[in-house]
Amino acid sequence: MVKKSVLFLLACFFLIMPKSLMAGGMESGEFLVICYHNIPAKTRPNDSYGVSQNVFIEQLEYLRTHGYHPISITEILKASEGKQKLPQKAVLLTFDDAHISYYEFVVPVLRKLSYPSVLAVVGSWIDNPPEDIPEPLMNWEQIKEVAQSELVEIASHTFNLHKGIQYNPQGNVGSAVSVRAFDP
Repeated sequence: MVKKSVLFLLACFFLIMPKSLMAGGMESGEFLVICYHNIPAKTRPNDSYGVSQNVFIEQLEYLRTHGYHPISITEILKASEGKQKLPQKAVLLTFDDAHISYYEFVVPVLRKLSYPSVLAVVGSWIDNPPEDIPEPLMNWEQIKEVAQSELVEIASHTFNLHKGIQYNPQGNVGSAVSVRAFDP
């Protein structure tokens, strides 16, 4: 069963990847962004964003063996200013929400590979995590610790916009980041 789910996730990973990337046809200056959330030892059935540690390692191994080069936001900014060129098959690894698996598992793995990454933190969640979050989140000390690594860049994943708000008189609710609030 585990083998089937791993194959399914890998198939999904490569089905959504543009054909030009699969053929190694990225243009100079282009880069691929892979966004992860939590990377638990084993995913749960209700965890639609989690990628198991085994699948994560397999994906990193695929990137490594197929000539992809993880890059940082700093490198992207320098390239946009004409100060440096991005490597061929550049890839930006991002991790949303500051799940504890980033601190406990991902950072040590990426450190061994010398791969940079971006940790996108929802500021209000650190002190008041949502009840339905699939695994605990990092605390401010842990975020500060990983931020000291030259391989980790911290980004804002909003402070308090990861919630639903009413956007019409009928009571429909949508993402606060993408709808205008309706005030009855």
